[in-house]
Amino acid sequence: MAYAPLRLAPWGVAIGASESEVMVSVTGLRTVMVVFGSSAVGVLVAGLLLAIHTCQRYRRGHVR
Repeated sequence: MAYAPLRLAPWGVAIGASESEVMVSVTGLRTVMVVFGSSAVGVLVAGLLLAIHTCQRYRRGHVR
């Protein structure tokens, strides 16, 4: 339940929803955030491994 009083009126606005309706949207948002967060971590780890590999090849003199 959410309630917002109005400044220019002597009344406010209330919005209500069942717990299951609210949790469906929260669960969907959480799933999207976990997927995108995991993808970002995967890209960062892959980039770090590529940078380490490139630096090691450069130090050994194998880069043309």
